[in-house]
Amino acid sequence: MSLTDQVKQHIEQFLADGQHQVYFNELELQMDLALSLRSSGRYDAVHVEYSVPISLLNAYPWTNSNHIAIDIVVEKGGRYVPIEIKYKPLPISANLQRFGQPTGINQVLKKITAYADSYYDCWADIRRLELIKSQFQNVVGGLFLIITNNKAYPDGPRATSKHAPFSMSEGTHPKEKKSFDDDPDIVNDAEYKFSWKPVTLHLEGRGFPFHYNLVKV
Repeated sequence: MSLTDQVKQHIEQFLADGQHQVYFNELELQMDLALSLRSSGRYDAVHVEYSVPISLLNAYPWTNSNHIAIDIVVEKGGRYVPIEIKYKPLPISANLQRFGQPTGINQVLKKITAYADSYYDCWADIRRLELIKSQFQNVVGGLFLIITNNKAYPDGPRATSKHAPFSMSEGTHPKEKKSFDDDPDIVNDAEYKFSWKPVTLHLEGRGFPFHYNLVKV
């Protein structure tokens, strides 16, 4: 089994164990997954916020920063697998407690309304992984993980919508994606198949249904 497949299997098992609380932000998910990877003892190192100068990447289309901070990079035997993560929740109703006491707060998680930008950012992450893999011979693959309780992602926008090229709906997506604003177009190296799977996250004694998609690059 390749290192990429080993890490992919680890993430799938991590999500399937039914022990995870609702994450309040993406960083919390990133840290929880990194700790699981690191504590498993299966890898030589697990890096977080791994910085890569964009000057090292040929034809890098985004110039709003001079470096990429990859969410997680798994290292083993001189081989590397970068992982990019997106967490896109809708608010949920739960009687939130902190430090064992009720807070009176019954709606948690921040609502994300800019779905169009979110679709684009996800595909941009996949493209970054492709560029990194093509530029560095020791990078043997990449993984993109998204977790959401928002049906707008697995269902996708309407076919007539200007956002349709960046859909993340179930099924296979074409390589070329034309941008609807000033962002660069995205042309992937491959057609990627999205296969959404259920995952339950817990808060205050209740389970909440989410879905995840894990894409191998």
